Amino acid sequence: MKRTTSLISSLLAFSFGTVSVNAELPMEEVGQHEVMPSRFETNIVTVSDMQIPYAAEGRAYFIDVDKGKYLGALNTGYWYGGVILPKKRNEIISAETYFERGTRGKRTDVVAFYDPITLENTGEVIIPSKRMTPVKPQGTSALTDDEKFLAVVNVTPATSLSIVDLDKREFTAEIEVPGCTNVYAIGDRRFNVICADGSFMNIELDDQGQLAKRSRRAPSFNPQIDPVTNSGVRVDNSWYHVSQQSHVYQFTTAADGNITTDKWDLLTKEEREDNWRIGGMQNLAIHKASQHLYVLMIQGGPEEFEDATDQVWVYDLKTKKRINMLELENPAWHISVSQSAAPRLYSIGVNFHMPHLFVMWIYFTQGKEELLKMAKWGFDTYDASTGEHIFTIPRIGTLPNLIQPWK
Repeated sequence: MKRTTSLISSLLAFSFGTVSVNAELPMEEVGQHEVMPSRFETNIVTVSDMQIPYAAEGRAYFIDVDKGKYLGALNTGYWYGGVILPKKRNEIISAETYFERGTRGKRTDVVAFYDPITLENTGEVIIPSKRMTPVKPQGTSALTDDEKFLAVVNVTPATSLSIVDLDKREFTAEIEVPGCTNVYAIGDRRFNVICADGSFMNIELDDQGQLAKRSRRAPSFNPQIDPVTNSGVRVDNSWYHVSQQSHVYQFTTAADGNITTDKWDLLTKEEREDNWRIGGMQNLAIHKASQHLYVLMIQGGPEEFEDATDQVWVYDLKTKKRINMLELENPAWHISVSQSAAPRLYSIGVNFHMPHLFVMWIYFTQGKEELLKMAKWGFDTYDASTGEHIFTIPRIGTLPNLIQPWK
């Protein structure tokens, strides 16, 4: 959005078109079998794509962020919600949905397993055919800290969790969580599920993956006044969320399951008066070693709190003060950050592949909705300390909706 091409030169380019040049291309060898580099030696990031409007073939793209190289993709079924990337287990895990006639017929929901080097499927577990499939997929599944059990959220609209034993590759239980969705792990056998009244339901499993204890805590926030987003980020026993009114909520779970809440404001009085607020969809990231929190921020009315923006504000979690403001090369809907000593900021950037003046002309004459129809998505990488743009991988999917670093 910052490229400045003169209107005259742009019109000339469109008038004369492009010149085709014949060139000899090297002979392509067929039958080659490419493999992924090891995630222990390469920094790999996945980007999930719902493939809207053709949502029957979701995708998970794999990117080498050291070399700025696209590595490969998984086909992940209908209305996809993101892969599970274990730190200890040598496999990729994915909750998926399929219909026997493609877009109709009998529905089958599975937890699928893939080899991290070849991306070949190594098995699956059938789960109840009621997996939740939202546009914002964070919190739709969660892995226990010891990576033995996976919880998948169901909505029919009754809400429940499907539990899968990953060691045995078996479905073990469906646990009702009435009025609660969005699950977040908080131990080897414990999950917290956010409920509609702003409370948390605490679910504890036994070693067989059955319900051991279920308890509901007092409300931790008021969803009628200041609802939190599902873009939670975990540090130790705390989950951080940002709210629609631009507050940070830190929910900390004690050993006995009790939850304490710490709330603080992202904005000054003057910034609120200037209509600053949170933006984007995956709008929160934390670099754990430095205790720096990154938030997508936008200036506009209340209806724009989920729009793409080129502003990332950086806060120190210790002082709860803003320490930096980064301006992105392309407006972003999603951000994440690496956990390396010199962290990188990742975003899904909106790129229109046309001169800036044409973008502005379409926006002011036809409106934002028409402009978004022309948007293309790219995976952008920045220096998280300075905001320097490092590289872009263009045309990454049709509606990417989640960034997940594997480290």
